[in-house]
Amino acid sequence: METVKAQIEEMLYNNEDDFKIAKVLKNDLKDYLSNLEALFKTTGGKDFLVRHTQKIDNLMKLVYKIALREMFGDYAPMKNNLPISMVALGSYGREQLCVHSDIDLMIVFEEIPGYNHTAFIEKILYILWDTGLKLGHRVHNIDELFSVSETDITIKTALIESRFIEGSSFVWTKTQNAIRQIRHHDTETFIADKLTEQQDKHHTYPLTMEPHLKEGVGGFRDANLVYWIGKVLYNADNIKNIPEKFISDKEYREFRIALEFLFRTRSALHLVAGKKEDRLRLDLIPGVSELLGYEQTGAGQMRFSKKVSESLKTIRLYSTIWIEMLTRQFLPPVMDSVFIMPEKADEKFLDLLQQLVSAADHPFSVHPTMLRLLTHASKPERINQTYYPTIFELFYKPHLFYVLRTLSHAKLLGYTLQPLQKVIDLPQFDGYHNFAVDIHSLECVRYLENIQDPFLAELHNTLNEDEKALLKMVVLLHDAGKGRKRDHHNVGVSLFKVFAQKLGMKPELIEMGETLILYHTTMSRVAQREDLHNNNTILKFASYFKTKKMLDLLYILTYADMSGVATDVYNTFSAKLLHTLYRRALEVLDQEELLDEAAQRVKKEEMV
Repeated sequence: METVKAQIEEMLYNNEDDFKIAKVLKNDLKDYLSNLEALFKTTGGKDFLVRHTQKIDNLMKLVYKIALREMFGDYAPMKNNLPISMVALGSYGREQLCVHSDIDLMIVFEEIPGYNHTAFIEKILYILWDTGLKLGHRVHNIDELFSVSETDITIKTALIESRFIEGSSFVWTKTQNAIRQIRHHDTETFIADKLTEQQDKHHTYPLTMEPHLKEGVGGFRDANLVYWIGKVLYNADNIKNIPEKFISDKEYREFRIALEFLFRTRSALHLVAGKKEDRLRLDLIPGVSELLGYEQTGAGQMRFSKKVSESLKTIRLYSTIWIEMLTRQFLPPVMDSVFIMPEKADEKFLDLLQQLVSAADHPFSVHPTMLRLLTHASKPERINQTYYPTIFELFYKPHLFYVLRTLSHAKLLGYTLQPLQKVIDLPQFDGYHNFAVDIHSLECVRYLENIQDPFLAELHNTLNEDEKALLKMVVLLHDAGKGRKRDHHNVGVSLFKVFAQKLGMKPELIEMGETLILYHTTMSRVAQREDLHNNNTILKFASYFKTKKMLDLLYILTYADMSGVATDVYNTFSAKLLHTLYRRALEVLDQEELLDEAAQRVKKEEMV
């Protein structure tokens, strides 16, 4: 930059035109961007963003100097005497500017009759545009900042996180006074609107195999929301400076580690994509993981994706807890009545789990206070037999999904339900599943408890309570065997059997569950890939199950499994194929001799 400054100084002395000067800046910027990957490899997550921000700051300051010299020549006034300031907004203002993100700049001025501020501001902007910067800019009189902030919550948010770059410190002081007024005005509405905005973002960008690192669940918006609320309520310059009564050191340390990793991941994503890209697409994962130092194997990429998911969940957990604590005074009192609240402040994990089980007779949301207590509650190193009756009771509840969701949010799902331990955050790179294994499993349970297909809903109603509990356990654990070297169907059978025996499930039900998990992909595979008008196909399929009850259970399991993959997998076409297979299989169940022959052929095939 010093070399460029000297070159620009000489060009100004020689009265070179703006275009030539901008070209020098553009080439310097191009060289800088081409070497960013090397800088990235030697710096941390936030440190890299700060350095990148500083580079852009230096460019802004140089452009200001160029404009000043060109407009005033040898009669340039002192910066403080020129009623204009350049101000960074958004991620640029927070010093979290990512490589290919838009650079949000505000030029703020005070109307003074003796200065033609318009010409000076235009000169700055023209030079910046000629450098090729991806610039998002605003130009405002100090006096209009408040009224502008009232027109759009995005503008108000950007102003709250503004930062001085260059220009008049007098103008900046007045700007800060205006921003202070903006920050303190109608904080309740601002917070309520930001919370609504967050809910909308979470709905649009759920935690999938291709998470949106900026807008999605556990992304930077969630982390920033903590900062924005801390800023308007306590004028905290960063999350760490929010009062300690809200954020413990341990929580902040875990949060910061996760955030630092996500900073690095997003920067690597921009570098690999060569453009602004905040969705971690499957096709970009190999390049991003390699840039972050992961070995270029399937296992290495899985470890990377797993850490991304884990980090996003950490941000979601603590931002949820902290935001509730910060905004408690603004939440309507009725809110507490629709959330499950802990009965005591010092309960053990088992007590809290029992409270969740009791609540699962109806749909519920868990209060963030409960999330915090769940994470901090005293608990054994591993779940032991004192927990088994409570856990078994879960599967008899009509709304198990809400308990599972709560445990997942508290990052205790694998701890509580040990067969799921190795599939928490486990990615699925097959291009078919939309979610990691644990989230897919929860989605399957959600669809099981809310069957939309009338025929399947009627089938489910014919099951007794033990059979419904069995089916719920099978649906939850059907993919628990993934991520091992052995076939996940066989591993899943072993995990299910051990778990069900510990909980005290009846042996005949366990045997049924083993068969369902072993063949849980069979119905969808046969229905969608084989000839349903071939009698041998139907006999072979039916030979695995042999009874109407088992076919009923498998049919419902297949519906839940397919529905939990993505919203469009179980559709009119696939539903028709599955129903045809089910109906044709029922027709051959009484042909025992043919079924036995088919079963013998299957055994021979499996032995080969």
